[in-house]
Amino acid sequence: MDERVQRRAGGIRVFWCGGLKPLMLYALVGVVGAGAGHAGDVKLPAAWTSETKQVKVATPNGEEVKTITYFTNSIGARLVLIPAGEYLMGSPESETGRGGNESPQHKVRITKPFYLGAHELTQRQYSAIMGSIQPRFQGDDNPMEKVSWSDVNAFCEALSQREGVKYRLPTEAEWEYACRAGSTTPFYFGATLSANQANFNVSGVREDAGAPKGRPMPLGSFPPNAFGLYDMHGNVFEMCQDWYDGEYYAKSPAEDPKGPGKGVSRVARGGSWSSPLPMVRSAARQWAQTPTRYGFMGFRVVVEVPQ
Repeated sequence: MDERVQRRAGGIRVFWCGGLKPLMLYALVGVVGAGAGHAGDVKLPAAWTSETKQVKVATPNGEEVKTITYFTNSIGARLVLIPAGEYLMGSPESETGRGGNESPQHKVRITKPFYLGAHELTQRQYSAIMGSIQPRFQGDDNPMEKVSWSDVNAFCEALSQREGVKYRLPTEAEWEYACRAGSTTPFYFGATLSANQANFNVSGVREDAGAPKGRPMPLGSFPPNAFGLYDMHGNVFEMCQDWYDGEYYAKSPAEDPKGPGKGVSRVARGGSWSSPLPMVRSAARQWAQTPTRYGFMGFRVVVEVPQ
């Protein structure tokens, strides 16, 4: 199926994944990582392991080496602890390719740290919980796609039950905060992208951009951002839990916005392998209708830090 995600409010709908009470099976660990900063004593689920690595990350100022702590859960998915903080959500009027639904640019505070998948959820990891799968582009380490909101909801509930923590989709505000990783430019790489930096439709971008891939790529194919997160630009669209409202920014709360209370479609972020450059910007907003399963739509998970 061709991509039909629209710029103004575009393409694919979903359900909220969550609702399970954590079983509180945790071990206390001290966490230090460039992606998360120093979080002190953070409760780590007992089924997880952790590894601290020196990682080459992309920033608007070029490549840097940062210390990132990655946490691996019971199905082999890696997560990063994202710190609380604040940022400017949306885009300035001067940003090339911006949509009207990215206004007004406004300050948002994320008041609690959260774990976020370092990668889009893969087919191997999804099938470990849900069994047989039918993605459009098969590959164990490719992102899981052709999943609906109800599919993702069922996955999150099953994995929550298995590990005793709450898995869900990120809010739109959490997603953009994590994508930017402190950057204020259109992309976490800076002002623009090339085919060596992200998987998107580079046709017509510039002569040295490279050839489009025409399909999702395996996890880790492109450089991560300063939080240690991969493929926040392109590869597959990523579901967020919020209802979509093109005018929500004008009335969004300053702390931990969760989107409007109702709607007819859900937010999709990040663009995909078939998206043009403007659609994969950090601030770009699209919408998604359920229950259709698309070959350009996937997801990454949030795990809430127990309070």
